[in-house]
Order: sequence, then structure tokens, then C-alpha cells
Amino acid sequence: MTDPCTPVSNRRLRPLLLAGRFLWAPPSEETVGAPPSAADGEAWSRAGAWLPFWGLLIGVLYAVVFGLFWRVFGEYQGIRWMPTVAVLAVDLGLCGYRPLAGAVRLAGRCVDRYEVSISAQVTLLLVALVKFCLLICLPIGIWQSSPGDGPTWGQALERFGYLLPAQIYRPFILMPLWGRFAMELVMALGRPAPEAAARFKRMAAGVALPTLLGHWVLCAALTVLFCSGSGYYMARAIMMGLGMFVVVYLAGFVMAWRCNGQSEATAGAACLTGEITFLMFYTALSSAIYWY
Repeated sequence: MTDPCTPVSNRRLRPLLLAGRFLWAPPSEETVGAPPSAADGEAWSRAGAWLPFWGLLIGVLYAVVFGLFWRVFGEYQGIRWMPTVAVLAVDLGLCGYRPLAGAVRLAGRCVDRYEVSISAQVTLLLVALVKFCLLICLPIGIWQSSPGDGPTWGQALERFGYLLPAQIYRPFILMPLWGRFAMELVMALGRPAPEAAARFKRMAAGVALPTLLGHWVLCAALTVLFCSGSGYYMARAIMMGLGMFVVVYLAGFVMAWRCNGQSEATAGAACLTGEITFLMFYTALSSAIYWY
């Protein structure tokens, strides 16, 4: 139970801060198998619901970094090399380090000690290469309306300014959002692995199906807003949101079966799966959504 002497504001902010700790700080060796304290137990059970919120904040950071480096270094023959490298460095070195570490750990799970380093290097190389190729291929996305499209979202929301950023920044915001939602979705699939950290078990136990579905609706709604220039193209964006749910669900199911349950490693791999899947969907459908 929560200490009644704890301020209400601290009790509300504690799950948010613990979700951030889960994304950036690995569990210490002393607390891997130890249950959380009574004060943190309830907060950890509500921390999983804040993962998509952190994903949205990380996405805004990526968009800001991309915009700043684009302004300073520009582009070469329509390709934005330095802005993409800057976002990838922030992603692999800071915000996406824990998901990448989980994927590397998962890749070396079934190999001997000599092959672990090789599998880790191959995983790092593949993730960096795939992400770089997908990010460098993102189109600038200048909307050109066609007859019969009807009013665009930009015309409807032009009074709200930065609530509807330029098309080039939208995938940078949505990519980590879908990745952190994938982590929350994996926590709701199956049971935690016996060797999973205690904090992960508490977070997985606290993920409620109504909250999970509500977060998917919010992610899908933002995807529809960002990835359909007008109502005429809404169906493609809706299919993108449905496809994200199906792909992450199947990936989480396979990882739970292979690893005897979910853990922080499978959650990290699911985050990378969600991010790469979204980028693939976006690059494949963006030419049909926008005219270039």
C-alpha cells in the first residue's frame, strides 16, 4: 500500500519517473530478483502505462535534433545526411540504448560465449544499417492536394500551429511512440520469464487491457492525423495502425514462446520491432499518401 504521508503529487509522478528509469537504467544486480519496496510496488505496477508518453517526448526530441542539424548542415542533393546521422546517434547512443541492449541480449541467448560477441556485433550493425537506410529515405513530404481530396488536416488545425508539424518531422515523432507502445503491449502478452527482473514483473502485472487498447487508439489516431493529408487517405493510415498492432503482437508471441516468457530483453526487442516496422510502413505508404 502507498504511504498515506506521501504527497499526492509525488504518488502521481512516481510511476512516470519509474517508467523513465526502466527505459534508461538497467536493474542493479542487488535488486534483480528482490521484490520492490512497499512504497515502489504500486508505483511500478502503474509505470507501464507511462511508456507511450515517454515515447512521445523522445519523438519530439528526435524532431528537434533533426531540425537543428538540418538548419546548420542543410542537405546534399536532396539527401539529409548529417540530420539523419545526428538522430541515429541520439537514438542508438541514448534514447534507444536500452531497447538495443535487450535485442543484443536476446540475439545471444541461444549461442555459446564465443558466438555472443559475434551475434552482438551483427545485431548492432543490422539495426544501425536498417534504421539509417529507412531514415535517410524519408521524403520531405510537401503536400499537394488533388481534386476531390476535400479539406486537409492542416487547414483544419492551422490555428493550433505546432500541433501539426511539417511532414518531414512526423515519422521522427511517431517512431519512438510506437516503439514504447510495443513495449507495453509485450508486457501484456503471456507471463514474465522466471529470470525476469522484479520491476518488470510488477510492470507487466499492472498493464490493464482497457488502458492498453486506449493507448493503441491514441497512437493510431495520431498516426491518422500525421500520415493522412486529408480524409481521402485516412484508410491507409488506419491500416498502418492495425498493421503495427498485429506485427508487434505476433513478434511478442514468438519471443515469449522462444524465451519461456517475457522479460526486459523481449520488451527491448519489441521496441525495435515496432520502430522499424513503422518506418517500413511509412516509407512504403508515404508516396501514396502525399504527392512528391
